[in-house]
This record gives sequence, structure tokens and C-alpha cells, in this order.
Amino acid sequence: MVCRAQTGLGEIFSPPFHKFWQANSPESVVAAVQQIKETLLNKGPFDGAFAFSEGAAALLSALIQDGMQASVPKFLVLVAPFPPFDISGRQRLDHSMTERPIVEIPTILIEGAEDPFRPLVHLAIALLPHDRTTVIEWGGGHAVPNSRENLLWEMVVNAILSK
Repeated sequence: MVCRAQTGLGEIFSPPFHKFWQANSPESVVAAVQQIKETLLNKGPFDGAFAFSEGAAALLSALIQDGMQASVPKFLVLVAPFPPFDISGRQRLDHSMTERPIVEIPTILIEGAEDPFRPLVHLAIALLPHDRTTVIEWGGGHAVPNSRENLLWEMVVNAILSK
């Protein structure tokens, strides 16, 4: 759905801007997750998937649904991910709700040292397989690091190639 640009995004990209769901609308969360699930099933398989913030929450929410085992990407790159939703779209998952990681996919996770949402990012990290997740920290906030972060992106590429 169309929305306003987040701070700094409008300086880099032209509108329109989109978001995955309306706040406080489980129905729109379920619809967004279903759209991602259908894309993975109908257009995949994909070598990898890249997602940021709520997009990462939507991607993880789709990957944990029944019937997705054959359509998962070979690796994930998640930037400042929020925790995924349960199937109802009403509640965020956390590690207390599951005995094992929610996905078994090699994951590179990028988190900002100055991210005000870092506690949410850490809830998402706790749901991922520790032995298959590489966490890379950068000095920024809740944003996708830009091209000035060449060393960071080199580390991401190297982490992908080593998985």
C-alpha cells in the first residue's frame, strides 16, 4: 500500500513509496504475508532473499508457514529485522514461543549500533539458528547501509560466499 517516505528515503528514491500493512490491522498483515508466500511458491526457487525491517518480519512470517519447506531461499540477508508474526497476524513471535529456530536458513543479519529498535532486532535474532547466522554491526541506525559502507557490504558478500 502507498505511504509517505521514511526520513532520508525520499532523498535517494522517487515516489511512490509502499509499506506492507496498516498498523493495528491483522488482516493486512495476513494479506501481505500471503502475497510474499505466493511469490516464493510461484516465482521461486530463489538463491537468496534480502529484506529490511518490517519487510524482514513479513518474509520470516511467510517462511514459517506450512508448505514453504520446498520454496525457501538458500540464504537470507536481513537488515534490522523485526520479529515475524504468528499465523493470525496479531502477535509477534519471540524465542519463548518456540523450542528451536524458526528457519534453518543460513542468514546474514545486519544491525545498526544506533538503531532505536535494536531490542526488537534482538528478538528476531533469537529466533534464528545461532550456528547459521552471521551478525554484522554497523555504526548507523534503523536504515539500510548505503554505498559509503563498502567494507560492510564486502563483509556481507564474503559471509554469503562462505555459507
